[in-house]
Amino acid sequence: MEPAFTSSRQASAFALLLLALLALPAVVGRTGALDRAQVYPTIPVAAGPYAYIHRQIFEEKGELDIAFVGSSFMWAGINTPYVQQQLTAALGREAKVVTLASVWPGLDRDYALLKDLLSRRKVKLLVLNFPNRELPTDDPDFVINRVSATPHIQAFRFYRAGEFPEVADGLPFTSQASLYASAVLGMPRHLLSRVRPDFTAPAEAELELGAHKVRRGYYGAPYAEWRPAPPAIDPEEMIYRDATRSSFRFYQEPMPPYQMHFVRLIGQLLRETKVPVAILHIPHACERKVDAVEERLNWPELLGVSALLIGVPPARLFAGLGDEEIKRLYSSDHLNDNGNAYFTRAVTPALVRVFTEHEKKP
Repeated sequence: MEPAFTSSRQASAFALLLLALLALPAVVGRTGALDRAQVYPTIPVAAGPYAYIHRQIFEEKGELDIAFVGSSFMWAGINTPYVQQQLTAALGREAKVVTLASVWPGLDRDYALLKDLLSRRKVKLLVLNFPNRELPTDDPDFVINRVSATPHIQAFRFYRAGEFPEVADGLPFTSQASLYASAVLGMPRHLLSRVRPDFTAPAEAELELGAHKVRRGYYGAPYAEWRPAPPAIDPEEMIYRDATRSSFRFYQEPMPPYQMHFVRLIGQLLRETKVPVAILHIPHACERKVDAVEERLNWPELLGVSALLIGVPPARLFAGLGDEEIKRLYSSDHLNDNGNAYFTRAVTPALVRVFTEHEKKP
């Protein structure tokens, strides 16, 4: 086998090039030459409605009444136009509601998005969805909510060296190294954006205010539109308070230290910005017979904020429906367009109740 380099000069030149590439994120980060607004347009459409997210963060102005932020469970689970319509009716003025959610769970992704959003726009009520406990599904090869112990798959796009320096504080060295490696991987693309800014085409998400309508049947089954009426539930019964504790359970199932680090950062950000927060439980298909709202952890307690947890015990939400009928509301363990409409109609009164409570506070 021929040697990789024919001379020590070639080997030295390659080593210098490698060092330069490794140092590039740190050097560029110190210059402040990169525009944060060029982060989201570089993310492919298959990863989520990032053109819409970009526009809501960097181009739109004014207050947001409700912003839903989370993973694909939030993206597919909320009919945002319906919530906006109902909130508009309740307030007697035009409400502004958006969903800023995308594929794959990751609290590092959520922190970056929240940091960008809350530094640019006022949000009257932020509704978050956190990863639930790991659960088996009807697909024997798939377990949901298995959150990563390493950076999000798109971290090389939304984390750049020099931005969000607080992220490194308390983060294990191996995780810092992983994030920096992501920055190395993404730097050439970010530099290209500096030379040739990316343009965002109008997204289909504009019509749905960031929501995702999934028109697929349960794990490959045929899809057919079906709009059963959900049960009418008193809003107070969907909100975690002293009187409703028996309807909620916390499993205290820890997440990887990497993800818990970002739970703490999100809590710190929420306390600093003083944004009102609600945490929404979106039922998975594998929970459909459970008689309580089951969360992995007590998120308001961990975040250190007075957030209200909102949810409906699945057994009550789906009361009167047979198992095969419930499956018609799902594409996998994610709600499909049928389930999106069904769940949103059921839970919106609680969302409106929580919003108006915060509106009345001085």
